[in-house]
Amino acid sequence: MTIKSYEIVLQIDGVDSRIMLDDTFPSIVDWISACNMAVLMAKHVHPSKEVEFISCSEYIDEQYADYDYIAPASFTIH
Repeated sequence: MTIKSYEIVLQIDGVDSRIMLDDTFPSIVDWISACNMAVLMAKHVHPSKEVEFISCSEYIDEQYADYDYIAPASFTIH
């Protein structure tokens, strides 16, 4: 099974920050949703700081290459 990973670079008050996500997260289905999640996470952790999107790299994650199947994670809100 192919798992796509995303390396998102943000600037938080002028300091570069790298956030690594992959599509095993229930809410991440493409690079756009990965970028949105990264910005929302940064804003949650640093609510009073300026968060600026810099770049996003998408690649096939090799750490999951040995798995034949990975069940999709359910998205549940309690």
